[in-house]
Amino acid sequence: MITSVTTITIPSSTADPNGYLVRALAASGGLKGAVVALVRGLENAGVDDVVEQALEQESRRDALSSMHSAGTWRSDLALCKKRLSMLTERERAFVTSIGWRKQPTLMQQFWLRDIADRQRRDRCR
Repeated sequence: MITSVTTITIPSSTADPNGYLVRALAASGGLKGAVVALVRGLENAGVDDVVEQALEQESRRDALSSMHSAGTWRSDLALCKKRLSMLTERERAFVTSIGWRKQPTLMQQFWLRDIADRQRRDRCR
């Protein structure tokens, strides 16, 4: 939930590619990826840190609510390790690199959650 809105005018040379990117990623189900890509695009354009911080806070809130509703990163990791043969080579390398003791970064948790959610959907088919 966005708690406040700040209007920032950015040049169309920055807005057009980022708008296209967000729509394309959101349409393919990668909304979290779209937020990350948007933040990177805005950083590259030199837009104020205010936008980045607002997007990161929103992303963290969404991630935390999603993680609380569907279990922990450890349960996601356990599922992914059980279904390791169903993952791509890159996903397998990522899943096997995450340790049980040290908590992954927020971005690693996002990716792990996406992999685990896909495995849950595939298992139900």
